[in-house]
Amino acid sequence: MIVGVIGSGGREHSICEALYKSKDIDKIFCFPGNAGTATTSQNIDIDINDYEKLKKFNCKIVPIYIQTIDKFNYKLKVNNPIDFNKTESIQSITDKLNIVLEEMILKNPEQWIWSHNRWK
Repeated sequence: MIVGVIGSGGREHSICEALYKSKDIDKIFCFPGNAGTATTSQNIDIDINDYEKLKKFNCKIVPIYIQTIDKFNYKLKVNNPIDFNKTESIQSITDKLNIVLEEMILKNPEQWIWSHNRWK
């Protein structure tokens, strides 16, 4: 299976590391990725909001939710891959991603609040 990971932070690095260890994964793309993800996947330097460019890779997007358990422990939930084909509309892709995101937020809404004083 070919998968794509969207993001460029430490979480994405951890996700790519975990996926890399799976015998079911043949290739990992990370959009846009970082130095850490480059060790296990192929970084693609594109705007992650440009679905047209993401579609050309013809890979499945695997929604992953990371739930904070306490200060040092996290629970990783890997959802079923979403297969976007090259002919699928941007609206259809957006609708599928929004459904997954809404499900994640509704399960643990407190996980989605910017509670670490990002803006002062």
